[in-house]
Amino acid sequence: MVHINRSTNNPIGRRRNFALLFLLVAAVLRHVVLGALLVGALLLGGCGGGISVPTTVPVSGVVKYKGKPLQGIRVTFHPQTETAKPKFIPSGQTGPDGRFTLSTGAPGNGAPPGSYLVTFEKP
Repeated sequence: MVHINRSTNNPIGRRRNFALLFLLVAAVLRHVVLGALLVGALLLGGCGGGISVPTTVPVSGVVKYKGKPLQGIRVTFHPQTETAKPKFIPSGQTGPDGRFTLSTGAPGNGAPPGSYLVTFEKP
C-alpha cells in the first residue's frame, strides 16, 4: 500500500501544493491571455474591411526654391481620377537636402500610376 502525504504541516506537502497551485494559475492565465489575443486579432482583422495598399511605382524628387533645397515641406499628390477603390493620398516630406520619397499606405512605396495635382505645404 502506498500512502501520499498531502498534509500542509509537512514542508514537502506545502511545496507540492504551492507548485500545483502555481501550475493551475499559470495554465488559466495562459488561456486568458491567448483568448484576449485571439479576440483582439479578430477585432482588428474586422476593422480593415479588406482594404489593401494599391499597386505603386517609386516616386521621389527634390523641392527647391530659388535654386536652394527646402527642408520640411510636405509634398502631397492628389489623385485626379476617381476609382472604386478606397482613396489613398500619396505624400512625403522633404529632408535637409530637399529630397522626398512618396508613401501610399506603406513607407516609401511611391504612388499608384495616374494623374495628380501636386501641392507643397510648410507644416
